[in-house]
Amino acid sequence: REMPGLGEAAITEIKLVRPEAIVTAERAIALARDAGDAAVLSHALNNRGSARWMMGDLDTGRHDLDESLRVALAAGETEHACRAYVNLVWELFRDLRPAEAVVYLDEGMELAERAEHIAFLQYLSVGRGVVELAGARWSAAIEAASVGLESSRPIRCAALTVIGRAKVR
Repeated sequence: REMPGLGEAAITEIKLVRPEAIVTAERAIALARDAGDAAVLSHALNNRGSARWMMGDLDTGRHDLDESLRVALAAGETEHACRAYVNLVWELFRDLRPAEAVVYLDEGMELAERAEHIAFLQYLSVGRGVVELAGARWSAAIEAASVGLESSRPIRCAALTVIGRAKVR
């Protein structure tokens, strides 16, 4: 059996929403602050914020994700900024707050396109499909989400969900 990569392991840990994900992220945050490493700090804040939000601590989780985004943007870490945008958008969707998500969605799509972070752009495009779906704009939802059909499994799955819901309507 192969060991997953560090990034994949971190994502898996967060998805399981174990308190250990928060403890691990807090250690990484402390180390990153001590070392002055903005990329690691942004990544760890993103992990902790996502885990907290998924565990129901919305305010603290949102604060961590917002800080992750600010740190990444200030340091010019576009990949980490895109990751923060994606997580903010999708957590706000889960909380049924699409109007708030749209602000991050627009900013994130612009940054992902400018930086040519294609996977993040695809994921955010599927997010645009969610917004269109929420507004009962079925064709626009399908068009936006279709961008994610040729992407990784998580993005493709989200795209298929949006497209399927739009077609059922």
